[in-house]
Amino acid sequence: DMHLQNLSANFFWIFNNKRFSYRAGFVFDERQLKTAGSFIVNGSFGWSRASADSSFIPQFDTLGFNPEAYYRRMDFYTMAFTPGYAHNWVHPKGYYFTWGISAMFGAMYYQGETDEIEISKWNTFMKGLGRASLGYHGKRWIVGASVSADLQAYNTRFVQYRTSILDLTGMVIYRFPVSWLSGRKSLIQFKKRNKVKDEGSPKE
Repeated sequence: DMHLQNLSANFFWIFNNKRFSYRAGFVFDERQLKTAGSFIVNGSFGWSRASADSSFIPQFDTLGFNPEAYYRRMDFYTMAFTPGYAHNWVHPKGYYFTWGISAMFGAMYYQGETDEIEISKWNTFMKGLGRASLGYHGKRWIVGASVSADLQAYNTRFVQYRTSILDLTGMVIYRFPVSWLSGRKSLIQFKKRNKVKDEGSPKE
């Protein structure tokens, strides 16, 4: 059996952060009112592992390969800062379409293990990240869907390794008015005060 593990962290630096909000199309804690875009830099750090009980290459196919090609475990440690662009189209009635893309080469350190030797080297890898979100973002209701794709390509001397992570999300959100929450809280406090008064009043 072959096992794949992946752990990564991404962050974004937005140059036009006064007019463009990436969070408005994906996190929804902000609301962008006018169409705008921005150049961005995506920073990422990651770790990936591919492991198997035996060599990745079946025994009947190993004839003629270099012994370094008989990997049965590989670890990849990556770091990249990828430039890109993101844009948020906003309709006056609240409809929106947000997209962003970035791609670049990054630094990679990998460790490989065969039945005979262990290999560790520095190299480069290719990373691409794309995101898109579409829907309606009003004062109270938010309805939409988003998709993101994280693609990475690692090249060692004898093995080409590709990973792709695709995430699809749908959401329906309703924001309760703050006045309703504060009024509800005041009503609860009012009932508690009346209850204390009733319990503290002398009984005949």
